[in-house]
Amino acid sequence: MIPPHWRRSLFLAGNALGLATVLFTWWRGDGSLFLLLAVLFLAALGEALFGFLEALRPTPYLGMLLAPLLLLHYSSVGDFRIRLACFVMLLYVLVISCWRPEPRIRLFPEAMPAGRAWLLSLLAFSLAAAALYAQGIHLSGDEPHYVMIAQSLVEDGDFDLKNNLENKTYFKYLPVEIPLHGMAHGGRYRSFHLPGVSFLLVPFFYLFHLLGGWIPASLYFRLCAALINSFFALGLFNVLKSLWPEKNVSALFLFYLTTFPLVFHAIHLFPELPAATLLIFAYLSSRGQCRKFLLPGLLLAGIPWFHFKYVIPMLILELSVMAGIWRRSAGSKDKIINLAYLLIPQAVSASLLAFYSKVLYGSFNPTTISPEKNFFSIPLLPKI
Repeated sequence: MIPPHWRRSLFLAGNALGLATVLFTWWRGDGSLFLLLAVLFLAALGEALFGFLEALRPTPYLGMLLAPLLLLHYSSVGDFRIRLACFVMLLYVLVISCWRPEPRIRLFPEAMPAGRAWLLSLLAFSLAAAALYAQGIHLSGDEPHYVMIAQSLVEDGDFDLKNNLENKTYFKYLPVEIPLHGMAHGGRYRSFHLPGVSFLLVPFFYLFHLLGGWIPASLYFRLCAALINSFFALGLFNVLKSLWPEKNVSALFLFYLTTFPLVFHAIHLFPELPAATLLIFAYLSSRGQCRKFLLPGLLLAGIPWFHFKYVIPMLILELSVMAGIWRRSAGSKDKIINLAYLLIPQAVSASLLAFYSKVLYGSFNPTTISPEKNFFSIPLLPKI
């Protein structure tokens, strides 16, 4: 048995060595002054809130001993800096999630209501969106394609992107030239992006027209992403409350709210967070004493419209809910009714997705929409 004073000395030495290692890694990998200040600020904030140096258990500093692994493979100085920033923040997220220490400073004396958590999320994401816009960063990657599909739905009433691409009708929303992400089928241009994100953007297009371009399009669609993804933050807050109902989780929620990757995803028109929002609220609505399995069934039914890869976590949750129904339902009749509520919406959604695929892409197999022509041709392990 190690004496307490020796154990404390070993932890202090390990913490000091870990912090020294991440600083050496920053210096060796040509980190920026801003990144150095950010790491030191995060360490100081962690000490002020949680006092990691005084704890005789795993801390973020011990994880920093792995920092030199970031120097093995990176493509540029910018890539290294992003990796180091994400690495340090991930250490804090993991330690706080596993440890769940009580904060020294009560940022929120009373438990935050869900409505305030949602407004705080929307404000944080909106400020991040405005900061990105102020730097002149436009929508990029797959984001413009989701906007263009929504534009075609609103202005043309179809999924054919030929006129949008040839006449560049998207220029009034996007100051970038967009290539076709898709295929030509029956003389029409079809995107290989599933339309889930574009469906969410349709009402925002109508609102944009009503505003008459009062908000610049590049900022407007960032703010749309902030609003859409603020509901994921609300779901996360509710999950934290359901896991620890006796604790004030406000400080923990605030930490997650301002930490990568949540902020990064929240201001982009990516399908990850909308699909995760459906998943997290399906989880919440399937818990508790008064379960209504129609709602989780409807929520899960929307997930495949964002991307087929999200079907894997969807099925994991669905099997868990089905097992719970089978264990807890009073009789066979109740089990069948609850399973029907859960599964029928998903069967209807799958049928509609197959019909959508047939009409637009010529096959009832919706996996042909993906750029690989067959989504299941990708090996299972990389897909997971």
